[in-house]
Amino acid sequence: MAKERTLSIIKPDAVEKNHAGKIIDHLIGAGFAIKAMKQVHLSKSVAEGFYAVHAARPFFGELVEFMTRSPVIVMVLEAENAIQKYRDVIGATDPAQAADGTIRKLYGASKGENAMHGSDAVETAVAEISYFFAGSEVQPKALSPTWVAGESSRRAARCGVESAACGICRPCSAAPRSAAARSTPCSPTCASRRRACPTRARGSPST
Repeated sequence: MAKERTLSIIKPDAVEKNHAGKIIDHLIGAGFAIKAMKQVHLSKSVAEGFYAVHAARPFFGELVEFMTRSPVIVMVLEAENAIQKYRDVIGATDPAQAADGTIRKLYGASKGENAMHGSDAVETAVAEISYFFAGSEVQPKALSPTWVAGESSRRAARCGVESAACGICRPCSAAPRSAAARSTPCSPTCASRRRACPTRARGSPST
């Protein structure tokens, strides 16, 4: 079973009640490794951006107000099958319906103030981790050999789209870089991709 990473947030209600330490101990005891952690006080704009998927729902304003009420603790957790494992450990959204011994059953007060947030899918986890943590703080995903190989192929494919036009991302393109391509300025899109591309040629001209 492959290792995954998930974003975990200890919400304002649990932080206010001084449950954060017990929750962190609970997560470690359940087999999660903490790969990054920080305490932040979310601004209104940051909370709205993070929960943008719920913007049209009637509870959105109340959710943003709650998440900005006081500090939260944001963590990147790693474990085998971390997404589902984390959901099992924290329990159902409504603490009243959560299984005994789960974090929300122990520390959540209501469906609106339920102590924890967690990613619901691998793709969601990648986006959520990147929202709170820079690449220098934590890798965006658990680096299994299979994932590394797959991600390299995906990045090369994306970069190669632009390299066909400007030839800058030489290692990402199957075709050699022509003289005409070398003299063609990069488009903004290509320039952005070239800076992000981990396989680009060192010393490639900047735009």
